[in-house]
Amino acid sequence: MMRALVRDDAGVTLARVAAPVPAADEVVIDVEFAGVCRSDLAVASGEIAVARGRVLGHELAGRIRAVGARVTGLAFGAPVTVIPFAPCGACAGCAAAARCGQPRWLGVDRDGGFAEQVCVPASSVVALPAGLSLLHGAYVEPVAAALGALAFVEPGARVAVCGDGRIAELSTRVLDAHGAVVTRGALADGAFDVVIEHGGAAPAMLDALRPGGTLVLKSRAQRTIALDAGVLVARDLTVRGASHGSFSAAVDWLATRRIAIDDLLAPPRPLEAFAEVLAAARAGEQHKQMFAVAEPG
Repeated sequence: MMRALVRDDAGVTLARVAAPVPAADEVVIDVEFAGVCRSDLAVASGEIAVARGRVLGHELAGRIRAVGARVTGLAFGAPVTVIPFAPCGACAGCAAAARCGQPRWLGVDRDGGFAEQVCVPASSVVALPAGLSLLHGAYVEPVAAALGALAFVEPGARVAVCGDGRIAELSTRVLDAHGAVVTRGALADGAFDVVIEHGGAAPAMLDALRPGGTLVLKSRAQRTIALDAGVLVARDLTVRGASHGSFSAAVDWLATRRIAIDDLLAPPRPLEAFAEVLAAARAGEQHKQMFAVAEPG
């Protein structure tokens, strides 16, 4: 048995559940650190519906505990993080060996990382170098998400980052390290090649773009954004959604300290403090709330 934060009829509870056993192509990881994301809060509140007893969490780092019969190249105790979504195997994108249109997420579609152990597909495992702390390893997923916008930003481009909070700050640091000229705050009309959206008013973001510029949407919340088709057409603007970039690149960025993140992380707390940790995350604190998952004592 193991400790895990699960969603049940009463909300989120700390429970003892059966430890996972890997299938032939799966890996079990001893989780050491895990970060709280807005989607975790949506699961906790019931905004995202999950199966009763689902273990929450998808940002994590730990060490290999067990591997399935068909898994090779992963040694016991090796430090790893995970890509927290896997192809569904059934949609048109999967059939065409392209991007999956309905990926299955840890903490939503299968049990996640707010637990002493987590079971994931071997294909989702990302090795961590010896010099990278597991605390930083648990922050790979947010960095990979920020890297997703770089496909639309040339070094030297004038970029505005819209929105408040830690995610917008992380994007700003990534873009700055990429060589973009980054602005946060007031938007000047027609001043930017690219606008990165982490919240804010769509009309102002479109106005801030030069003719031929690009609006990159990064918010994952289910919400409607009103965009004026006449403005888009008249000014030849492009609107793109941007998911994740490379997880291996995110590991490298953290390992080489290409960006600083320590000031973005709250001190890790045990699973037993889940009520306080989730409350702090809901309050919109500037620091990423973190769990230290290993058994206390």
